[in-house]
Amino acid sequence: MINLLPWREKKRQAANKRYKAHLGLGMLIAALIVLLIRQAIVEMNEQQGRINAMLASEIGQLDQQVAEVASLRTEQDAVRERIRIIENLQQDRATVVRILDELVMSMPIEILLRSVRREEQFLFIEGLSISYSGITELMRRLEASALFASAILNDITTETSAVAEDAFAFSLSVELNYGASLSDKNTELGAE
Repeated sequence: MINLLPWREKKRQAANKRYKAHLGLGMLIAALIVLLIRQAIVEMNEQQGRINAMLASEIGQLDQQVAEVASLRTEQDAVRERIRIIENLQQDRATVVRILDELVMSMPIEILLRSVRREEQFLFIEGLSISYSGITELMRRLEASALFASAILNDITTETSAVAEDAFAFSLSVELNYGASLSDKNTELGAE
């Protein structure tokens, strides 16, 4: 009879060794894979950190540029406001001449002016007239003018003066017409 026990024992021990070797190799490969994955994750985190730092730097630069643009817009608005003021002054310079010219043209012979004052869109006129009809004629002429919108008599009293024994002292306010007629006439003056 042949005893196969020692041979089976050797075969089982060899299979056990192969199993342990394969198990060790599998564990070594698994550990190596885990280390490689861990290293890849660390590198990805570092790369993301570098990207985040670069983005933060770019965002900081963009914030500075936005602040510069905002300050430039503020300066631009200030310059536009100055230009608007200068244009208004230029327009008012010609407007004052036109108003005084139109006022002189509208003045009847019976009227003597004491003062003419302008506040915003109103002209305040104080004067003397030898007759009441001179005042009404002045108001009618002012209202007929394209530069003036309406004339309102504020006060009228009789007064003795060097001009006449019974003169009429009056004050009236005239609203200036800043509509299309003023700008049209200003452009006509510029063309001449």
